[in-house]
Amino acid sequence: MDHMTIRDVANRAGVSVTTVSKALNNYPDVSAETRARIKKVAIDMGYRPNPIASSLVRRESNIIGYVMSSLQSHPNTSILGEYLSGVFTSFTKTDYEVMFLPVDTQIQRRKSYARFVSDYHLAGTILQGLRMDDRYFVEAKQSSTPCVLIDIASESPGIGSVMIDNRAASREAVSYLVKRGHRRIAHVAGLATAWVTQARLAGYRDALEVAGLAFDPNLVVYADFLEQRAFETARALLRHRQDVTAIFCASDLMAMGVMRAARDLGLAMPDDLALFGFDNVEWAGYVSPPLSTVDQDFHALGYEAARLLHRIVSGRSEGGVQLIPYRTILRESAG
Repeated sequence: MDHMTIRDVANRAGVSVTTVSKALNNYPDVSAETRARIKKVAIDMGYRPNPIASSLVRRESNIIGYVMSSLQSHPNTSILGEYLSGVFTSFTKTDYEVMFLPVDTQIQRRKSYARFVSDYHLAGTILQGLRMDDRYFVEAKQSSTPCVLIDIASESPGIGSVMIDNRAASREAVSYLVKRGHRRIAHVAGLATAWVTQARLAGYRDALEVAGLAFDPNLVVYADFLEQRAFETARALLRHRQDVTAIFCASDLMAMGVMRAARDLGLAMPDDLALFGFDNVEWAGYVSPPLSTVDQDFHALGYEAARLLHRIVSGRSEGGVQLIPYRTILRESAG
């Protein structure tokens, strides 16, 4: 039978829906004989309980929401897959189940974060892809529901954050370009309202300051983590500022757009233009020239976010910021 419900089990067993629910959740006020008979009927009928409904009956929840913002415009689904793989791998070792819950700005306007958590009866949330001006980011910091943020920092009690040290990683990348003799280094930044965008911009500025190079705001352009926008902005920048000899990009996807712009303008890499990316996506070592980049372990980020949330939910942690190791990968694009 398709779409088996608890009412179907109750009808077959000749008991009430409440009795079936209590039997399947091992309530003591149902006799062992009745409980065994109802469970056998449920198995024979192929009934699978709805975890949300079960948690409501128990007045507790074992449901974790993986809340992903702007899924429809996510620039790299392979990265998202690594995040999800890490989260699910971590929670397979617990009694918790994970629901993938994409949201956008319209959903956030229609339904408050508190209502969202209540509707899905979530024990906790992992929030990924949110911007600092997103309603759910603001409301999550004020909520009593345990929460872990990926790639966005918060010092609010009960809130955890998991990320790499984006500022330090960016500083290392730009410092390498400085050591290669570059003095006019541009930066293709991501989305202005993304926390990592500001952290990576800060690292870029740190490296310039340490090297005694003046920060030129005209050498910073925003491409929203999109390849086509990076192509357009980098091409305009390189046409206007022919003194630029290196570019640091806040993502590999944007670095691909810069590569296209360099070829369009007849610039050889790395001789005419050195390039450094960020993320170390799977194709970064196979483009021509192979891309220098910062390696992030997205699986580990998802895994540790889930692990931290489990500790918060179980009362063994109050949150805080957890940093995941990163690596600087030097390839031909940076010289």
